[in-house]
Amino acid sequence: MARRDSQTLDMFDVPVERQPLPGALNVALPLRSLLASMMKASALSRLQLAARMSELTGLEITEDQLNSWTAPSREGWRFPLEYLPAFEVALETHELTAWLADLRGARLSVGCRLTIGPKSTQPRKKSRGLRQRAWDAMRSECKFTIPSLMGIVCNGSEKDAEGNLGHYLHVLYLTGFINKLPRGVRGESPKGKKLTRYVVVRNSGRSAPVWRLKSGTVSKAEREHTPLDLAKWLVELAAKCGSNREYRCRVM
Repeated sequence: MARRDSQTLDMFDVPVERQPLPGALNVALPLRSLLASMMKASALSRLQLAARMSELTGLEITEDQLNSWTAPSREGWRFPLEYLPAFEVALETHELTAWLADLRGARLSVGCRLTIGPKSTQPRKKSRGLRQRAWDAMRSECKFTIPSLMGIVCNGSEKDAEGNLGHYLHVLYLTGFINKLPRGVRGESPKGKKLTRYVVVRNSGRSAPVWRLKSGTVSKAEREHTPLDLAKWLVELAAKCGSNREYRCRVM
């Protein structure tokens, strides 16, 4: 008898429709338990998961929200169905969708990437995405706000440019590439609040720092700077920031 391939679905293996009893579809607690177990099995922390989901949806999702969606005591907090795709993509799984399909007497079939056929010999072009353009503008302007960056780098084709840049600046701030200035500037902000101003404090080179989600770190510069590179940048920084301090350096 031929051995069955475990990766190939049987075309005659048809799921059986479920006939649920009254109250059997109250899945509030099982859903919370499943969400919690999926987060626990992941290599990502809940903070990293929230950041990844925010990046995928363009919306702000916090660690506190994840905690509320999985806590049995927080009955008023329900996991939104619209976040399901981002949740599974961030965790690299289809477990939640498969659970929902089984609940309805269905079965999930997941596609796979084809590994046959001719491979392209064309070299990949290095794109200058929104964050790379923003990083170029940060290094050039020295001091900036999110609206000022958008005025320089955005051409109208970006999706949620403000949210994307806001998330990126937050990561750069936490990892020490930029800092917040003590005084903001007046501008078009909600409730008349002042806009946060940032300043570049760590110039890592032309390539924009890249946030590595799995390690929770930001990549370093593509090359090490020489003392002369750093000295030149320090003088330029002082001039752009209006500092009267005199900098001198000696190249070894």
